[in-house]
Amino acid sequence: MANILLTGATGFIGRQLSTELRIAGHQVAAVARAPSPLIQHVVADINANTNWQPYLAEIDVVIHLAAEVHRMHVQTVQRYVEVNYQATKRLALQAAQAGVKRMIFLSSIKVNGEASQAEPFTETDTVQPTDAYAQSKWRAEQALQMIAAKSTLETVIIRVPLVYGAGVKGNLLQLMRCFVLA
Repeated sequence: MANILLTGATGFIGRQLSTELRIAGHQVAAVARAPSPLIQHVVADINANTNWQPYLAEIDVVIHLAAEVHRMHVQTVQRYVEVNYQATKRLALQAAQAGVKRMIFLSSIKVNGEASQAEPFTETDTVQPTDAYAQSKWRAEQALQMIAAKSTLETVIIRVPLVYGAGVKGNLLQLMRCFVLA
């Protein structure tokens, strides 16, 4: 079983993943912005200066879910860069220095663009990130690939499409509310 550092552990995906990893017998060191019973590490503000080193000792795998999402205002463009790109890059660099074997990064299908044509997106498609969120995720992917090329840190990048389930937020919740109100 692996020792896993899970960022974004109290988020929509992180809550369920944390539970499933523990059920499978993994040791999960959960990171979130606020304390709770299952959180081992509180990092109130993830940014370009976050020191991840204290959390990386004896970690085999980092699963990085923490991100700035669901905000498309002009003032958040810099926040996307700080959290989704710079903090991810810093985490990967420090993970590589600490001897972490693998980093799994939850990116976004928005890196591929806003719409596919006749066929679904694939990993070989040309990227077309159009908004600040997608661009920050794409920059993080590029940084991870460069870090992996220069270290022993194996990186896995997952470009998830829209994720839904109990407790969903964001655009899907707004869409669901439209149908309920109609």
